[in-house]
This record gives sequence, C-alpha cells and structure tokens, in this order.
Amino acid sequence: MSDASLVQGGLLQVGANGDLLTVTGPTLTQQRVIRRLLTNPGAYLWHLNYGAGLAYYIGKPNMPNKVSAVVAAQLALDETVAQSPVPTGVVTTGQTGVTTLTVSYTPIATGVPVTINQPVA
Repeated sequence: MSDASLVQGGLLQVGANGDLLTVTGPTLTQQRVIRRLLTNPGAYLWHLNYGAGLAYYIGKPNMPNKVSAVVAAQLALDETVAQSPVPTGVVTTGQTGVTTLTVSYTPIATGVPVTINQPVA
C-alpha cells in the first residue's frame, strides 16, 4: 500500500522527475494517523464518520477522557495500524501548564511501536 507524500497542512511532494512522491510503511501510517486525527468528522463527503476533529477540543476543559476515546476509536478504524497493542491517545497537563497529547500506535508494516507527542495548549 502506498499514498501520496503529503505532510498535514503542506503541499504534495514532487520528485526530481516531476512525479508525485509516494510513501509506504511507517511513514504512510504516520501520515494516515495525523490526517485522521486532524480531519473534522463530516469533512469527507463519502466518509462522514472519518476523522477525530481534535482541533475542536483545544481549550475545552475536562476533555481528556473524551479525546482519549476519540483517538482510540479512530485508530481502530485505520487499516495500517495494528490493533495489538491497542492504539492509545493520552492527554496530560504538566507542571508548567502545557497540555500534551501522546498518541501511541504500532504500524502493521513494521510492528515497531510509534509515539507522537504533541503539545496542544
């Protein structure tokens, strides 16, 4: 399986020969995970349940459990993410007041666990 190389919020990547670059393996899975988590539900006309819409939760109080549940449910739907160990999303707030979302999943392509830490507030 491969997909066009597209960093979320960026442009399609083009190779030296002018063709669109593609990604496979763990890079493909990371692109898919980030796209799924940042896409708002209903944004894809033919897949209305696609997307976690995580931006909606920024700045909203008492949402860590909801965010964790949404991340887990969305990653359970991705065919490139292994379901064992179970993918997770954990929201924590450090002593400095910075809130971080930690997403953990295992790409089927490698079987090597991946963790993405993203400050959200």
